[in-house]
Amino acid sequence: MAAQRSSKFLTTILLLGGAAPLGYPYWPFNFNGFSICDTCGVTRSRRERQLPLLDTTWRTTHGSEHDTPLSRLLQEFDRVPQHEHTWQFVRGAGNGTQCAIGRGQYLYETAQDERIVEFLRFLKKRESSEYLDSWISFALDHRTTLRCRSMMWRLERYPDREQAWWNERRSMDESREEAAQEAARYPRY
Repeated sequence: MAAQRSSKFLTTILLLGGAAPLGYPYWPFNFNGFSICDTCGVTRSRRERQLPLLDTTWRTTHGSEHDTPLSRLLQEFDRVPQHEHTWQFVRGAGNGTQCAIGRGQYLYETAQDERIVEFLRFLKKRESSEYLDSWISFALDHRTTLRCRSMMWRLERYPDREQAWWNERRSMDESREEAAQEAARYPRY
């Protein structure tokens, strides 16, 4: 009986192993997701070909990189250093997983937010380079990015951006410093 089961198991593995290369382009057990670089804000998709209903990947393919509004702005400002991408998983699904959400989720939403882009353009015109860099770091850190995006509502209450910044700068700086201190207590990765 045990020999019969092991024989069926071996036959199944051999059939799957032989069928995998033949059906490679149409392999139905894929996990698809995408990630964002927390240094420059570009995104990249990923497809993992997996064994059925197992978290065992036998081939991973990466899609091309795509710019976000924030990554384009950073390139325009020449604020993208030479770096090796540090990918933060955003979300994905497939092969039995309905919805996987990673720590890059809020970072991705921030990178797509035009309010952040407009705010950073505003800072570039009026503030020092170091000050601008501190806000860019604040926006690109997965531990503080949600707080950064939530602070933009303060500026939207005013019809004039100059007046808004004059009135809200101090409290926004305090909130940014507080969030950075809180984030420093936790490891980045």
